[in-house]
Amino acid sequence: MLSQNTNNGNVASAKSLLRNNFVQRTLTTLILGSFSIFVLLQGYPYGHLYAGLFVLGAIIEWGHLIFSARSPWFSRLIWFISGTFLILCSSVGLGSLLYENANVFVGILLLVWSTDIGAYLFGRWLKGPKLAPTISPNKTWSGAVGGVLMCLGVATLLAQFNTSAYAQTLPWFLKHATLISIVSQIGDLFESWIKRKLGVKDSGSIIPGHGGILDRLDSILTIGFGYFCIRLFW
Repeated sequence: MLSQNTNNGNVASAKSLLRNNFVQRTLTTLILGSFSIFVLLQGYPYGHLYAGLFVLGAIIEWGHLIFSARSPWFSRLIWFISGTFLILCSSVGLGSLLYENANVFVGILLLVWSTDIGAYLFGRWLKGPKLAPTISPNKTWSGAVGGVLMCLGVATLLAQFNTSAYAQTLPWFLKHATLISIVSQIGDLFESWIKRKLGVKDSGSIIPGHGGILDRLDSILTIGFGYFCIRLFW
């Protein structure tokens, strides 16, 4: 009887642990992140097909988000067209980058992920002044700075392992990593602003611990849109 109660207690503890948001985020990042890196490094066409599935999911999720909002139909249509256009432009930029150099693409992905992880951990640990309380009440300046620092740490590691013909100096890596980290956090804030305008917390719940596909792709889509503009105008 005692053994059965102990086993039931262990099972309940395990279930409680798996329901913990931080544990879910960590497990999802490790599993989905590792698989994504493996597929994306295969380059064209497998990496592009895999990324395309996420883009399709993001557009479907965006449509569901918009058309379930309580606003005039014309306003929702404008939001849907504008958002879909931005997603597609970002996808073209990311697809071009992946086609040109899958290793660079994955490197940028790691920098974006490290920014997100650093912001989450430092923000929960240090708390402090809010970064943009009217847009995203949970985001803090300590989290934003922690995200940049984590990103710089990963960039330093990437610089040590960079043996390509286009190898750059450590200051070059740190400069571009800082830019990527800041832009990715702006993208995160932009999506938070849109969700606040629409009156929703998450864009979905398909990814445990992270929310929807757009919640996971907001930062990298911003990077993609920036690269799209660079390729288009420069």
